[in-house]
Amino acid sequence: MAKQQQQDTRLVAVMGETGAGKSSRKDGLTVTLVDASGFDGYGAEDTKTDAEILQMIAEFLKTQYEEKRKISGVMFLLPITAAPAGITPKNMRMFKRLCGNGQLKTVVVVTTRWNEACYSEEGLEEAEQLEVSLMESEGLLKDLKDAGARFLRAGHFSKETPQPAGAQYQSHVAVVETLLGLEPVYLQIQETARGKPIQETAVGSVLEKEFEDLRNTLNERVNSIQKTVEYLQSATDIEKEDQEKHNEALHLRIKKEWEKLH
Repeated sequence: MAKQQQQDTRLVAVMGETGAGKSSRKDGLTVTLVDASGFDGYGAEDTKTDAEILQMIAEFLKTQYEEKRKISGVMFLLPITAAPAGITPKNMRMFKRLCGNGQLKTVVVVTTRWNEACYSEEGLEEAEQLEVSLMESEGLLKDLKDAGARFLRAGHFSKETPQPAGAQYQSHVAVVETLLGLEPVYLQIQETARGKPIQETAVGSVLEKEFEDLRNTLNERVNSIQKTVEYLQSATDIEKEDQEKHNEALHLRIKKEWEKLH
């Protein structure tokens, strides 16, 4: 019975702007959308670090690997209404290392919110230009395109904003069906299931280099803040205390990240 349930469950990794993590039924299959988003750098002090996100993804995929469950496909979501902040050369390098070059053909890049872009000819033209820019720019989505990844457009279309003609426009359900039609694979990061810690994987090597650069940048920022505080003679004791707490939080993040990688 357990084996039958395993066969009837398909996994789709969702990255980018997601809000995923849900399961649904499709033609007798349980389709589980695995939210593997992240790698957006250092934002608020309570956000998870890249190493923590990687560890969470690796632990989940390790369990799936041990159960001989492959990933049916990877859905990379990004809004087309504005230049995505998370699409950077660093994040794309990590994404490629996470999937593996041989597995990039199982990736479907889905640009979303086309219903918002289609409200006017000007909006549609701007969205199409952004799409081309992302697909042709080195270090962004060009490598995915060259490796055979598919590119689709999706949106919440309605009578007021009908879905445009063209095979590139698909409903969210149709996108998932496209992924289910691909050959399931093991992602490269699943090599952690063979006993390797994160820092010894292909993703970890990229992350460690980026972390070293980040540590240097952050140390420079902290030094700059400390010098600024020294000159702010008019600052109140409370303001100085708040600044010191902020500096301590930054140092703690660096220490935490370092411990994750070593």
